[in-house]
Amino acid sequence: MTRLLLVRHGESEWNAEGRWQGHADPPLTRLGETQAEAAVLPFPVSAIWSSPLVRARRTAEIIGGVIGIEAHVDARLQERDAGDWTGLTRAEIDERWPGYLARRMRPDNFEPDPPIAARALEVLDEIARQGSDGVLVVSHGGLIRVVERVFDAHDPPVPNLGGRELVRDGASWVMGERVLLLDGHRFDVTVTDLV
Repeated sequence: MTRLLLVRHGESEWNAEGRWQGHADPPLTRLGETQAEAAVLPFPVSAIWSSPLVRARRTAEIIGGVIGIEAHVDARLQERDAGDWTGLTRAEIDERWPGYLARRMRPDNFEPDPPIAARALEVLDEIARQGSDGVLVVSHGGLIRVVERVFDAHDPPVPNLGGRELVRDGASWVMGERVLLLDGHRFDVTVTDLV
């Protein structure tokens, strides 16, 4: 049995500005670094994996530095490609694509859920097969929500340093509860406008 903690990175500069990030690579803010430094893991981990994007990689490095574990990087953990929306705020998207956000529509070059789910589950399976008891996986809000939807969960957006417990038991995954590493407790919050 392998227990994974799939979490979102700390606050990035574009999170602070309300910009859609996708594959763009803005760094953490000082608050984002402080969030990572203060992270409280709900169970011990013996391995850390991360998206290659600097906001996730730096979060993993900071947490790893605190607990003495080096982070491994895998490109399959990166955020979805936001296409034409990369770098835009919600107001800019509404101006250029009226009604798209309200109707949950996306531009043609916005990466859809199926390929994200395929790459995310592939790498999570590989990580789980390595046999570590507890694993921290630092990724992105979009990827986490896609994984949750695979398990039929339709929760609100994931806040910075929030995430989901996953347990690999034999050949199957069991989705656990959401967690917030900023205080180490499970959370049940409504987040309405996260990028």
